Amino acid sequence: MSGKTGAYRIVSFIVILACLFAVGMVLYDGWDKWMPRKVSEETAGSLGSTGASSSSGTEDQSGAAVPQGTGNYAAALPPIADVAEAVSPAVVRIDVVKKVSSSQGGQGSLFDDFFGGSGNYEYEQPGSGSGFVISQDGYIVTNHHVIEGANSIKVTLLDGRTFDAKLIGSYAAFDVAVVKVEATGLPYAILGSSGDLRPGEWVVAIGNPHGFEHTVTVGIVSALDRNLAGVEGAEDISQAEMIQTDAAINSGNSGGPLIDMNGHVVGINTAIIPYAQGISFAISIDSVKDVISQLRSQGKYSRPWLGIWYYSLNPDAATQLGVKETSGIYVADIAQGGPAEKAGMKKGDVIKTFEGRTVDSKFNLSQEVVALKIGAKVRLGIVRNGKSMDLTITLAEAPSDM
Repeated sequence: MSGKTGAYRIVSFIVILACLFAVGMVLYDGWDKWMPRKVSEETAGSLGSTGASSSSGTEDQSGAAVPQGTGNYAAALPPIADVAEAVSPAVVRIDVVKKVSSSQGGQGSLFDDFFGGSGNYEYEQPGSGSGFVISQDGYIVTNHHVIEGANSIKVTLLDGRTFDAKLIGSYAAFDVAVVKVEATGLPYAILGSSGDLRPGEWVVAIGNPHGFEHTVTVGIVSALDRNLAGVEGAEDISQAEMIQTDAAINSGNSGGPLIDMNGHVVGINTAIIPYAQGISFAISIDSVKDVISQLRSQGKYSRPWLGIWYYSLNPDAATQLGVKETSGIYVADIAQGGPAEKAGMKKGDVIKTFEGRTVDSKFNLSQEVVALKIGAKVRLGIVRNGKSMDLTITLAEAPSDM
């Protein structure tokens, strides 16, 4: 009997020690850390993809610079392969042949002496680019510089079919052209809205860089509303708004589409900065929808203009130009007989307001004017020799070479 009593005392002692240990842990560090519990749906919803709690519950994050919403971001990556597969049939290769005149410059070559020639001759220069079909009956958008001066234009589809194409119309200032092939039932791309884009969104470029047909590259929107007026070699396309992207764009990509994750065209790939990496540009589709529509229906594009050449001012530009105003638009030159000259504008004027709105470094004067109608009257506030004054200019149709 005594043996049973001893064993009972030992077990009782162990149980008491365990209870004391548990009570001590609760008092020291909190019961919730030691008590196993089922994670509720509410708690699970606040966990990130790593399983760590997104908040300690004691810090207000309502003003924090973090994305709204939670979830597995890896699972939300864009379906790039699906987008490329769906849109690729609407992307075409464009091959052109241009006749180029050349001269030996009177250097007296052996052939000149033998044939008695002047040294002038013509030769055919091939070139290629990209484009995309915008209608089942064969209208295709590309860059103006792809087809400029071409004597022949050929279009090749993804399925290998080749067509002779006819130039419908082009406009150099926006670097846009429309060509047409005689075909029906073609796969075509849908024009989206570049105005809905945000920096950081995924985009896809499809084209034929260096002859590698239907190359797909991907990147993000790096910036919006870029203007290339001050970029050497890009002055001819200063009228268009540009999307900056780090999607790889190379020679031969010109004229191909920049596509969002809905498979819609948001830009026309057009330019790179050759001395930089990851800096490419596409014409925002919203800025050229009207151009495309007019070229397709009329074969030409008519737009209003002020008849000035200008620079956007900032402190550095003001110093270089020798003007006191550090913001606004500096009028560098005026077209003879143009709307601005008729209204009394002079070289050296600084435009400070446009229709009552302040003109700052982000103000795109070209786009504001293009959005108006030929014949519209525009109120400008300017500064001339330190004095403020108002001008009203009646917009006229821009010459075709401007």
